[in-house]
Amino acid sequence: MGKAVVDRERCYAWLGDVCRACYTNCPLPEKAIYFEVYTQVVVDEEKCVGCGVCEYVCVTEPDAAIKILTPKQFEEWKRNKK
Repeated sequence: MGKAVVDRERCYAWLGDVCRACYTNCPLPEKAIYFEVYTQVVVDEEKCVGCGVCEYVCVTEPDAAIKILTPKQFEEWKRNKK
């Protein structure tokens, strides 16, 4: 499938608000998705299966702050992240 990535500049939890939508709906909480600091969500790229539930339930408007990327997009994202 793919991997989930969080846009920390748009994610409500990373901006200081309380939001747990992606975490509470993930089929693998505390494995594929967990909290780094208080409520700042982090995706474990090794355990995320890319099911898309997190992107579907994200309340950030107009687009989700968490996205599922294809393997090719994910590798490009990782290269650009550094």
